[in-house]
Amino acid sequence: RYRLHYEVAADYCFTLEALAGGDWTINLRQPVARFSSGGLSRRMHRLGRIEQQRIRQETLCMPLSVCLAIRGTQSVAEKLRRFLPKFYARLRFTTTLQP
Repeated sequence: RYRLHYEVAADYCFTLEALAGGDWTINLRQPVARFSSGGLSRRMHRLGRIEQQRIRQETLCMPLSVCLAIRGTQSVAEKLRRFLPKFYARLRFTTTLQP
């Protein structure tokens, strides 16, 4: 069920509930949604993080301390992306996994 009371994170809630609830999923091999890099979640990132925190607590029963740690990490990443974009891109898109 799509929870429309979440202004930014309804898709996140839908995905978590589907996966956590044991509902079956299928791979359609075609897009069902397209997200713009400058879309709503980018423009309203603060509200999105607040909604995600609420969803993690309610849907996943995640402790507040873990939710706050995730939210803090997201805030730091957003600041790096905004003020140090090259450094952020290097961190975000570089893998340390070896073949």
